[in-house]
Amino acid sequence: MRVYDVPVVFFDLDDSLINKDANSLWIRWRFRQDRWAMVEATLAMLSLYRAYKKGKVTHWRLSNYYRTRTDVVG
Repeated sequence: MRVYDVPVVFFDLDDSLINKDANSLWIRWRFRQDRWAMVEATLAMLSLYRAYKKGKVTHWRLSNYYRTRTDVVG
């Protein structure tokens, strides 16, 4: 059996692998690994908002970003 040294990403779109919000789990893991992760995330969101205010990002893209980063249970 061959093992390749490549990064792998799994997307659990239907919650069949884990029964929790993957985004929240990712944020918790990142925060435990690196305390600056929350600062980086905040700076990224502020940068996106500033780009929107300057007209470099569309309202649809900004809304889509926030919608995909929010866990909606329904």
